[in-house]
Amino acid sequence: MEKMMASCRWLLACAFLLFMVGCAGTIQRDAGAKADPLKGATYKSVQVVMTDAAHGLKADNPQFNPDDLGESVRKRMSDARMVRADGPYSVEVRVENFRVRHFVTAVVLSALAGSDSIDAYVRVLDDGGRQVHGYKVNASYSLGGMAGSIDSMRMGWLYDKFSELAVAELQGATSDTNVAPAPSPSKP
Repeated sequence: MEKMMASCRWLLACAFLLFMVGCAGTIQRDAGAKADPLKGATYKSVQVVMTDAAHGLKADNPQFNPDDLGESVRKRMSDARMVRADGPYSVEVRVENFRVRHFVTAVVLSALAGSDSIDAYVRVLDDGGRQVHGYKVNASYSLGGMAGSIDSMRMGWLYDKFSELAVAELQGATSDTNVAPAPSPSKP
């Protein structure tokens, strides 16, 4: 019995490690943006919108749900006590691109089939509708097989990783390992 318990603990530890390496992401701040521009700020709303290009992806990626993504961000902000009806700021998450592997592809090919991902631009707006901070979030989940075979589980992990990154930036707590350099200005 003790040998079986040790095997179970080993399997759980491996599953946890696989989950941790399966999710990844980066923050790319607008040029000139500081790491903690709104530390301690509160927000009255979170809105998720999709670009025309993202709307075009829905037919091939029906598992993606922008409402679920928004709820994940709102919940994480609420848990961090960042949501207040009288908050001076609002958050807009503009989904630009996403990809969700088909269930069979995720099970059979796992990471060989690429990753599930969300690319979105997060804007912090003041009461006048002016942007006071902006950054791009890229979150991905690449595991499959038994660890990521159920679409709702994969999407939950992906939404959670996205909200973790987006809210950490709002809190001024983004890890340096998650910050990608801002794009260079294009030359004429």
